[in-house]
Amino acid sequence: MVSGVEQPTSLKPTDTEHASDSSCTRLALCKPPPSGKVVQQALFQNALSEGESSRRYTLPGILSRSLLADSILGSMPYAAPLACYALWKGRQSNNSSLIDASHQLYIRGLIETQKALMSFETARVDATLVACNALGLYEVLECPEQSVSAYKWHRAACCRLIEIRGPEAHQDGIAHDLFKSIRLFGVLESLEITRSTFFGDAKWMSAPWKLHPKSPLDKLIDICTLGPEMLLKAKRLSSLPPAQTLPAALNIVQDLGRSVAKLETIYAELYASYPQPMYWERPLPEAEVTSFAEVTCESGIVDHSRDPLIFPPALHFHDLELASTLSMYWSMSAIAWSGIADLHNLFSRFNATTIFASAFHAAGTIAAGLTPETLQQQWTEKVRKILQSVAYCTSAAALGHGPPRIATALNVVIDVTKHKEVCASEHAWALRARREIGSRWISMLRYQ
Repeated sequence: MVSGVEQPTSLKPTDTEHASDSSCTRLALCKPPPSGKVVQQALFQNALSEGESSRRYTLPGILSRSLLADSILGSMPYAAPLACYALWKGRQSNNSSLIDASHQLYIRGLIETQKALMSFETARVDATLVACNALGLYEVLECPEQSVSAYKWHRAACCRLIEIRGPEAHQDGIAHDLFKSIRLFGVLESLEITRSTFFGDAKWMSAPWKLHPKSPLDKLIDICTLGPEMLLKAKRLSSLPPAQTLPAALNIVQDLGRSVAKLETIYAELYASYPQPMYWERPLPEAEVTSFAEVTCESGIVDHSRDPLIFPPALHFHDLELASTLSMYWSMSAIAWSGIADLHNLFSRFNATTIFASAFHAAGTIAAGLTPETLQQQWTEKVRKILQSVAYCTSAAALGHGPPRIATALNVVIDVTKHKEVCASEHAWALRARREIGSRWISMLRYQ
């Protein structure tokens, strides 16, 4: 760790700062470059200088840990994570010199990383995994080709590299942090393509946590690894003959019931570990109430807020880690309960709701009140809580960490509410919020 470096409390784009940025840019791009450790310390200290008074330039968490990880300081390749830092800082401070430098560092990072991957020895070191992840992060933030293809390629490379390194290589330090971050997106992508991933194998569910206990978020991702198999079962329902439809659907009901029971257990653990309430409504300033009131668009869809990132009443949390975990819990619950509601409709058409309730109860979930109205309420409530969390996750306190996390939950909302008339306004709001986050922080969202 670089001594004396603390999280910033303010970072205003003054003339002095721009001069410092330019000095760091020249240092980063000089040929031949000085040692990686010198460059990393100089650039990072420039962003995290002491005595600042606002957190609006806080770096994405995994990037800040990558830049200062003991296992990669002074190692090659280092240009890729520096490209992300230069881009992030340049965008936040409107410094075109740093943005231009980030483009050059990104190209250098591609060359360095490719060279490192050509050797069995260097391909397996932490610095190479950091570089691969940083290249993917750069695509998320900048998306230079205006396509998600390069991001998906880098993400697939990260997953493949982790698999080659083996589960025991990710038990501590930056390797463990990167594993958890890459695992999250790897598992979510497996849901999108309906294909199981090695992250769901028994050894990968245990060995990386030999030195650290699983967090509630880690446990939620464990449940996600079961998703592709359930989605495949659901897709096959439409092709089955009538005599086989209900038995197959019954199996899915039981799977979803067990998942809901696990979700509620994790929520109970989370509830017990935080002061209550875990989140609360935070009223808007009186001067803003009118402008954020519900209005109706020309299309007739209710617009919950004229501000693109405030879905009233906005929620506030004890910290961003809790907000991120709850948004994942609500996302998974919305997916599960939406599926349960659809299956309930199927059983209703066969006059078999009693069988449905029995199967649900046998899976360990309370079966009382399983009506179309209560089931709809279950998933729509989760959808709205995610939307109410957007304001907090994109606030100054969370900047650098919150937008990428809430963007994942927004994607879930968009998928779950698609073609659901009951949530037409929420679907429209989520699309608009995702575009806004894309225009401010995460360029890749504009091309999804």
